[in-house]
Amino acid sequence: MTHQQVDGRMVYRWRGWRWFFVGGVIAVVGSCISVVADLLEGNLDWIFAVRVGTAAIWVCVLTLIRDRVTADQNGIRMLHRWYHLRWADIDHVRQPRASDKVVRVMRTNGKVVPVGFPPQYAEQLAALGNVELRP
Repeated sequence: MTHQQVDGRMVYRWRGWRWFFVGGVIAVVGSCISVVADLLEGNLDWIFAVRVGTAAIWVCVLTLIRDRVTADQNGIRMLHRWYHLRWADIDHVRQPRASDKVVRVMRTNGKVVPVGFPPQYAEQLAALGNVELRP
């Protein structure tokens, strides 16, 4: 991931996004070609359903996953488009341990959530959200 500071927001881009997207598009195109070939030949068996399902799943994944994680005064927006953490719902940012690969936050309901930022930016995240940094 690469770090950027944009208009007071912390932005991390996932470098593998392009390869993930290219692989997903190849899977969708391949599945669609197989589906059309099966339709033309009249082969509507179980493998046809698998190919249609594969294409549908990849289309959903490619439209719902973002290429960046952002944090601003409102909260943290994750790689998943449907998942947004507001700072009001975050109790504190957890102090990263040596084995942690990403920053984790403790929600007010007691649930620990990994947010996708590298551990060296835990202090900056806590300062941005005006929450404590605790073990």
